[in-house]
Amino acid sequence: MIKNIIFCLEIPFYHENNPDAQIAGVVAIHFVEKFVEYKKISEWHFHNALWTILLIHHFDKEKLFILYLHLIRFERGFGFANSAQYYFQKKISQLTVEEVVMLLGIARSPTMYSPFSHPENAKKIQSRLMQKLTESNCL
Repeated sequence: MIKNIIFCLEIPFYHENNPDAQIAGVVAIHFVEKFVEYKKISEWHFHNALWTILLIHHFDKEKLFILYLHLIRFERGFGFANSAQYYFQKKISQLTVEEVVMLLGIARSPTMYSPFSHPENAKKIQSRLMQKLTESNCL
């Protein structure tokens, strides 16, 4: 369900021509920031491109997507599972469509869309994304 909602909403990492490369790119950025020492921005770009290629060739699209879900940054750390527990006290499998959409909205800017510190912003982004889902005939 989460994957369908993300792809339907065309969350920024998703691109119709090559969604796997876009997902791998997001994962690669995380790995480069964590594990690679670089002195110039050109080195960062090189490592990012290299990690993206390696990830695409070594992981199938489902595994890449699972990695992505574990690496999304939220207010209190990383990952959809941790955030589902933090915001809704639920496991991912127990989330409603509205809650998944809320998490995707929060992921865009965890501090600005926090339902705890900015509930009005969180509701607005959720409403916008739900409207986009409805308009795209994904629900």
